[in-house]
Amino acid sequence: MATIELQPHNEFPETWLLVWTERQEIIGRVRRGEDGKFGITTHGPHWSPMKSFAADKFDEPEGALKIVQAYLGGR
Repeated sequence: MATIELQPHNEFPETWLLVWTERQEIIGRVRRGEDGKFGITTHGPHWSPMKSFAADKFDEPEGALKIVQAYLGGR
């Protein structure tokens, strides 16, 4: 089972990392857009599943985390 966590990005404000903890691998980013909403962006060439969430917007970074956890939870 994949455990996905949200970690603050140390270099960019208003940005969090989606981390697959068992692999210690960054699978995506959550960033605040100009509209004030948070969106998911891809990280790395082989994580195209994150592209599926590109149009989704969230009020808080945790909303993005929940949708990614639900998608990858059974893997």
